[in-house]
Order: sequence, then C-alpha cells, then structure tokens
Amino acid sequence: MTRETPVQAESSPEVTEDQGCEVGPVTVCVTNYNGAEYLEACLDGVTSLRGRIDDILVIDNGSKDDSVAIIQRYPVRLIQLSSNDGPCVARNRGLLEATTRWVFQIDSDVVVKPDTLEQLWPQTEEEGVAAVQPRAVLRGEPSLVHYDGGSMHYVGMLCLDNFMQPIPAASG
Repeated sequence: MTRETPVQAESSPEVTEDQGCEVGPVTVCVTNYNGAEYLEACLDGVTSLRGRIDDILVIDNGSKDDSVAIIQRYPVRLIQLSSNDGPCVARNRGLLEATTRWVFQIDSDVVVKPDTLEQLWPQTEEEGVAAVQPRAVLRGEPSLVHYDGGSMHYVGMLCLDNFMQPIPAASG
C-alpha cells in the first residue's frame, strides 16, 4: 500500500480534561524517510501533545529530501541513520534511545491531536497492557478508519482492526 494521504490520529471521547488524566513520562519517536511534505504538520502536532514528554526523537532513515532541515527547526532530538534500512530499523533505534518506559511511535506522515496521549494513557494502567493504539483515520478521507490498532494472530502477525472501514461500520 502506498502512502498518498497522511493519517490523522483520532482521539476518542472517553477521557476529558476534567478527569485530570496525568500523562507520562513518555518518549515520542517519529520515524521519517523523505517525509519533507508531511513533517511540519507531524512535528507541529507532536510538539503540541499534552502530558509529560521527556524526549522527542526523530529518527531519519537517510532522507534525500529537505527532511533534515525541517526537523532541525523543531525542539527535537534528531538521530540520522546513514541509509534507509526500512522503518523497523528506525523504530528499533528509537526504542533503544528512549529514556522512558512508555514510547509513542509514529511515522512522519501522521498528524496527532493535542489530547492523543491523554486518550491513550488510561489503557496503559490496565494490567498486562504492553501497547495501545489510537484510531487512525485518513486525512484525505476522514470518513474512513485506516486502522484501530490490532490483535496478534497465533503465527505472530498483527491483524489490523477495522482496516479501511467507514467510521459508522467500524466496531469499537
């Protein structure tokens, strides 16, 4: 699947600011390769996240566009990889560099809302939880769910929930 439209992380209405959800500490890791056209929207969103963000890392996979110049305009820690060995290598590097137990990983074509971490945080406190995922909708087609997290298949693969479903038909 090609990335033609950035995704928007959609927050759910379950937690409100009145409930006093205290978020953090969290390390935010953004994986990028030639994402110059998306980076400003992504990093504007990331830098507006509410909660205790201890570190914001942008792991660049050897971009050939203007990505690095854009990243350097933001209060983030840039980690430049010498070559594009794929998003998994960059994500793993982000995990190695993270300074907190919880890590929020996104790609550079994702735009988050300021309350995204506040919406996810209550689930991190449930017993046995190792990962949480917001609903992602396509910015260019906001009536479609890109995915709602997923579940592990018995062979070890992640199965995406509500993949490309219209929002009214999406479960959960």
